[in-house]
Amino acid sequence: KVSPGTAGSIKNSSTGEFVLTSGNLTPSSLGAVENYGTCRINGGRIVGNNYGVVNKDSGNLIVNGGLIKTSRSYAISTWGKNTVIEGGIIQSDNTTISISNNGSAKNLVINNGTISSTNGKCINNYSTNPVIINNGYIGGSDTCIYSIGNLEINGGNFKSTKIIFYGHESNININNANTVGGILLNTYSGIININNINARVTQRGINDAWTATINIIGGKIEVNNISG
Repeated sequence: KVSPGTAGSIKNSSTGEFVLTSGNLTPSSLGAVENYGTCRINGGRIVGNNYGVVNKDSGNLIVNGGLIKTSRSYAISTWGKNTVIEGGIIQSDNTTISISNNGSAKNLVINNGTISSTNGKCINNYSTNPVIINNGYIGGSDTCIYSIGNLEINGGNFKSTKIIFYGHESNININNANTVGGILLNTYSGIININNINARVTQRGINDAWTATINIIGGKIEVNNISG
């Protein structure tokens, strides 16, 4: 069932399925899609000032293509069951994808696509659930990924003038990645395993602020113009 939403232009109920394949969806100032069921973005454009898609509670969000772009807030805000990015372009002038620490399971899996931010974090994970990146491009002027939950990087390209990976007391496994940025990794604690990486940084490779255990097995970290 699809109906007008309180937090968006379209509300999809827990038993409903909403599929966007083409055309333009112009949201109100509160957002475009409020999802409790299954929402598939296969194409088209969602462009607005505030939330693009809000994935709630029992919601499953799958982005296969299209454009989700916001100018003031999150392109995707989720505390639903699952959020899977298979493709498409997701952009924001603020934080692009936000995972909040309430609701049910909050898994984020990125298999492909482009996620970018001009002024905020590309991915901001406030939950204790993991973020899994298998491929795609993630880049912006601030942090690529901030995560309280564990972070698993199996592939992809990452670019930021500030921090690529920011782990807050979380375990981070980097199995394969290409990165360009200011600082590769900032961490408080946890276990950091780097199995293979091709990293170029202008400030620091690893900024171990507290008590993290760091294991570097393979790859290359090239540091240029180090300061401080």
